[in-house]
Amino acid sequence: MTKRLLIATAVLGVLLRIIPIWTRQPWYDENFTIILARLPLSDLLAATAWDVHPPLWYLLCWPLAHLNLPGWAICRIPALLASLASLWVFWQILRETATSPRVRTAAFVLFALLPTQIYYAQEGRQYALLTLLFLLGWLCILRRQWLGLFVSALAMLYLHNYGILYAAALWLAGLVHGRGKWRQLTLALLAAGILFLPWVFLLFRQMTEIRGAHWMVHFTAASALSDIAHAFWSKSTSLAAIILNFTVFWGILGWSLIHGLRTRTLNLPAVLLAFIPPLLAVIGSLLWQPIMLFRALVPIGAFLVLIIAAPLDWLSQFRWRLYLAGFFLLPALLTNIASTSIRHLWPDTDIEAPALEYIAAHWQPGDLIYHNYDGLFVAAEAWQALPPGAEMIRLPECGTILGGLSPETRRRIGEIEAPLPADAGRVWTFALESPHTPACEYDQLQALGLLDAPPVLCTEDDKLILSCLYLVEK
Repeated sequence: MTKRLLIATAVLGVLLRIIPIWTRQPWYDENFTIILARLPLSDLLAATAWDVHPPLWYLLCWPLAHLNLPGWAICRIPALLASLASLWVFWQILRETATSPRVRTAAFVLFALLPTQIYYAQEGRQYALLTLLFLLGWLCILRRQWLGLFVSALAMLYLHNYGILYAAALWLAGLVHGRGKWRQLTLALLAAGILFLPWVFLLFRQMTEIRGAHWMVHFTAASALSDIAHAFWSKSTSLAAIILNFTVFWGILGWSLIHGLRTRTLNLPAVLLAFIPPLLAVIGSLLWQPIMLFRALVPIGAFLVLIIAAPLDWLSQFRWRLYLAGFFLLPALLTNIASTSIRHLWPDTDIEAPALEYIAAHWQPGDLIYHNYDGLFVAAEAWQALPPGAEMIRLPECGTILGGLSPETRRRIGEIEAPLPADAGRVWTFALESPHTPACEYDQLQALGLLDAPPVLCTEDDKLILSCLYLVEK
């Protein structure tokens, strides 16, 4: 029975990760990945050096971008493969730990169906691969495979800035797991750190340049707790669902931690692996600037699962308590899985796709596209959605854009930043107003007369961001 359950869950987990990965239009970060992957390697590395992430993810997508694959496949296939491999690695970790068959089965079932793991298996960014490398690092520590630990740690460091936090968590958890091997553990991680030094200098420059200019501008205790919960639950479009998920997660996790402390059965390495990365992110946010990124906490979900599943043997002795725990967890879990599996049906409030479709349908030779938002250019380039010969120019920045591309990155990806040409005829103008963009840019577009005509398209149901497309004759 147990074997059949494991096989059925693994098959279901695989299917949920695959279907329907191809349906939803790539979003901004995925589009940016697609553009970088299509560049020559020298431009890819230069554009990345002036951005905010290390280059490994873009290098992995680079070969796919030169196989004439659709955009979604370029960035999402590596994430999918990493997520599928994580299922196998997590099962190996369960086999290496001294847990009962019941707990191993429950932990694997929960991880295979974990909504966040399913969600990021279908998103073409680094987080599924970061999960795989984090799990591989821990498996190598359990098996004392120090070369494997070195390789996985080095890959984590060059994949995402949070790789530093995860390497620190592996070191601390490894010390607790086996103090007798602290030299091998430390040398493996230290060697990875030494090979990461060339990028560290770029990292310091990147972090200095984005200080006060990144889109992560708010940090509170509530946001930190919510970000940790996101490692378990995926996104939701409903505030009520977010509150329910938050309450269920912290209720179940809090009880599991208290039970482990009271019975002296707490899996301390799992606790360290689950909480050291967010704790370090909290410290960095308090002492420096907000760096708490909910997507980057996806890898800790595997170890949160271990903590939550640990009391199952004790609960099974008291059926009513087991049923009570299931009453709280299962409805939220099943609802979240269902919501994640139909993510392609979620309403899309972004204006890029309809704006580009409208421009293409009404395009005339000599038209110009002028804009104050990198997202329109990024989407147009990634989707290859502009008419042949179409010219797109960005309004020069007049203030700080939170999370905006650097001028050097813009240059490397081919985005033109220049004043409006004096001989412009018909001008398509994409204007964005948001808390992340300076008001002076919108004012400049108005001063140029580019917003005089009624907009042909605008965003709907968004109280923070107003994006509109205009067409004027100069």
